[in-house]
Amino acid sequence: MDEIRTRPIISSCDGPADKLSWFLTKILSPLLVYVDAHLRNTKQFRESLALCDFSNAPNLHYQSFDVVSLYTNVDSNLAVDACLTLLHEHEKEIRLYGLTLSEIRKLLTVVLKQNIFRFNNIVYRQIRGLAMGSRIAPLLAIIFLDSIEKRALRRGIIYYKRYIDDIFIVARSRCSLRKTLQNLNSANDNITFTVEDPGEDNFLPFLNTKVRIRSGKVESIWYKEPASANVLVHSRSCHPYCMKNMRIAQETTTHDSTTTIRRAEDILRENGYRYEPSYCWKPHHSLHGAVMVMPYVDERLANRINCAVRNSKIPARLIFRPPRSLKELLTSSRQYESVCVREHCSICTETQICGLKNTVYEVKCMACFETYIGETSRPLFERIDEHRRALTQPASYTRNAFSRHRTLRHTMERPPKLDVSVLHRNMRDPLERKIREALEIRRRTPAINSKEEMAAAMQLISISG
Repeated sequence: MDEIRTRPIISSCDGPADKLSWFLTKILSPLLVYVDAHLRNTKQFRESLALCDFSNAPNLHYQSFDVVSLYTNVDSNLAVDACLTLLHEHEKEIRLYGLTLSEIRKLLTVVLKQNIFRFNNIVYRQIRGLAMGSRIAPLLAIIFLDSIEKRALRRGIIYYKRYIDDIFIVARSRCSLRKTLQNLNSANDNITFTVEDPGEDNFLPFLNTKVRIRSGKVESIWYKEPASANVLVHSRSCHPYCMKNMRIAQETTTHDSTTTIRRAEDILRENGYRYEPSYCWKPHHSLHGAVMVMPYVDERLANRINCAVRNSKIPARLIFRPPRSLKELLTSSRQYESVCVREHCSICTETQICGLKNTVYEVKCMACFETYIGETSRPLFERIDEHRRALTQPASYTRNAFSRHRTLRHTMERPPKLDVSVLHRNMRDPLERKIREALEIRRRTPAINSKEEMAAAMQLISISG
């Protein structure tokens, strides 16, 4: 770690401060409206350029600035101060859910301290910067840069917009650009800006577009980085057609040149798309309706469900969720945390499974080799500990399947050892988890499961079928 410069990107999903970070992001996100330079996407960038009148200044100069390693160089205390200052200015326009500014400051401090991660079974703490996997980090980084820009920007700047750490700037002279860059670089010791000039054709890449300002007129074409692969959601993927169409629409516009459109068409053909009559439909959306997340099976069934909900006038907003991809099933974003670090863990053998949540699991009694199948949304070790307590103290858990197993099969013996394996993981939907459990019970017929559990499983399968 000392020899190689690294940038830890650790997902905070399901972390100790994840829900709190989500809540703070919900409260503070409306502040972005008051960050004048902020851009949401390429579409907003092109629209803002189109609204500018550059005809009065024909000899314009433009560049793009980029912040070097923004997240790891942001001073978290200064970021919180900048956020609270902006919040204080617009406190009346922001819904705080009963919290005071001092309470929000304390909550932000708690969330930002949750930047501990493990690598090769060594625990590290990020002592400077924002954790890149935290929900609140992008918001704080944007507002922190806004506080720097308010001090650094001077006269001579005609246009200044920023997408997180990528900046597009237009000025009346090169001197104004140079002074602005100097002011930005001197505003904070840890924040450094780099510069990119237009190419020989005077086009300047920014986000996924290239811009040229000539004779007061703005020209823009679609841009794709050379290192970027020609990969889109494939036409045969199990995603609703509306999602595929939306993804394509984000990549192209009717204002692009013929050459650019041909390039886009080539990429679409590489990903299996062909010219066909349009029969796309949009998911039913009722204003202020409840969100209904539906599993996406195929286009025909999704369309039938959509029509039924729309015709019934149910106040709902339908979202069709595609199934998990093969990559999601076979890979893990936490590959360096595969070794269990719990002392005297009796569940994990070669890889760590004791901390997994939302699983369908199998437990094998090592004395008689009978099995039990169950499901849980909690960490697996908590559920297995309950089974072990039932084996150890069967009189205290009379309704537990392992209590009956100990009483009937191992009355005069010591509590047997258990071998645990995970059959299905990352199943957040409780109904889907129950159905998977029921299918495994029918397929494997585990002897330890009670008759009531077996009957409930069969009933669930018959209903879902």
